[in-house]
Amino acid sequence: MKKVIIILTLMFFSFEGIAQSPEQKLLGNWYAEGLSKSTIHIYRDESGVIFGKIIKSEDPDKIGKIPINNFKYDQNKGMFIGRIKPVNKSFELDGEITLVNDTTIKMVGSKLFLTRTFMLKKV
Repeated sequence: MKKVIIILTLMFFSFEGIAQSPEQKLLGNWYAEGLSKSTIHIYRDESGVIFGKIIKSEDPDKIGKIPINNFKYDQNKGMFIGRIKPVNKSFELDGEITLVNDTTIKMVGSKLFLTRTFMLKKV
């Protein structure tokens, strides 16, 4: 009986290590139809802050731009909070990114009474 309990305990802890954190699920390439059909590479820098860089787009001027800035996961809200800088604009928006499921994220940018929402799909 002790062996069974030990084996079950080890299995539980090994499965727990397999589960991905919200940050790990967010990292990677995401396709945004509403952003000139752009692909955004979301990555974490050395300090653990999350950024997103446009790596592919119908609009060549957008490639290389970083619209997703300084995002961190807020455990209480269950979402990522940071700043969104629209490409070729001189202002920033308050940003929220929510994991809808493993293949979809919802990105919302807002400033005062203006709000813009984008749905991105995992590539």
